[in-house]
Order: sequence, then structure tokens, then C-alpha cells
Amino acid sequence: MVKARCLLWDIDGVLADVAQSYRLAIQYTCAEFGVKITQDDINAEKARGNANNDWDLSLRLIQQGMQQSVKKENWKVPSLALVTEVFELLYQGKCGKKNGLRWKETLIPSRGLLWELYRRCDGKMGIITGRPRKDCDQFLEQEGIADLFDSCVCMEDGMYMSGVARYASVSNCDLHIAYDDCLRSPQARPDHCFSTCREAGCEPCGEHKP
Repeated sequence: MVKARCLLWDIDGVLADVAQSYRLAIQYTCAEFGVKITQDDINAEKARGNANNDWDLSLRLIQQGMQQSVKKENWKVPSLALVTEVFELLYQGKCGKKNGLRWKETLIPSRGLLWELYRRCDGKMGIITGRPRKDCDQFLEQEGIADLFDSCVCMEDGMYMSGVARYASVSNCDLHIAYDDCLRSPQARPDHCFSTCREAGCEPCGEHKP
């Protein structure tokens, strides 16, 4: 049994079930530009790596779909800014209304389990996620668990960091603890989530799917 002084969490696929939110937002965004994709297409791109930013991934899938289309000569690849705008409208919903896909996200572990782990770690829990900070804060507050996490490293914080540096940032600087004393719960896939944990000196903890 690994003895850890700190527990670091991912959000997507670990704390939050995003099958009906982020994944659908990617699919619907592509459809807005005339490209039909499946969840299997998304999973395949995620498994290849370098696909943590869903705005970039949506654009990549749109480009691939247009290249494969027999009508591609009539299509113009949209800008990342336009793809992001469409994605965010689908995910966030219209201002003041709970009609965005983000409202379909659900908490995977029970709140009771999270509070018990928080107690066992003496309150030393943090988050490392590829989400924008706004999306991270929204989910934690929506689920009533924001007070459990002393530090969150989000997309904006880690955009220019290596995987190892992200661990150092959230654990050593903000939680005041050496990151080789951390237990990390990455997504079930892909493999690089686990390898980055080990490279940083953290012990990954979670279901490791092929």
C-alpha cells in the first residue's frame, strides 16, 4: 500500500463523467461544420495523445473530415477562434440558461468518499486538469466540492509546462508538499497519463484500461 501525504485528481473521467458534455460538444461542433464523427473517432484521437484541448481536437477532426470528403474543394477550414466559439456555445449554453451540455456532467465518486479521502490526507488534495479554469471552478462549485481542493492547475496554468512541472506546481508550491509524496488519480487512458505521473515521482492510482 502506497503511503501518500497528498492526493491529486484529474477531473474529466475521474471526478466528472463527461460522456454527455465535452464529448458531445466535440461531436456537435464538428456537425456544425458539416463533418460527421462518432464517439469512437473521438476516443481514437484521444488515445493517440496530444488531444487534451477539445477546441484543438474539434478543429483537427473537422480538418480530417473535410480532407476525406468528396466535396472538399467547396469547403473552407474554419479558424480555431470560430470553432472555439461554436464549441463554447454548445458546452456553456446561452447566458443565464441551463441549456448547455455542461449541465449534463455528473460526479463520479460520492461526496462522502471524497470527504473521507480529504480527511485522511489532512486536507491535502489538489487538481491537475486540462480544463479552462472557468470550467474547473464551475464543476467543483456545482457539485459542492470546491472546498476540498486547496490548489488547481488548469489549462491556463499548464499551457507552457511539461507534465512534470505541472505536478511540481500544484503539489510543492501550493500544497507545500514534495510531489514525490503524492498519489495521483489520472484518467483511465491513455498510457501517457500514468507514465507522466511516474516521471514526476507521483504514484498513479486508478483503473488502467488497455
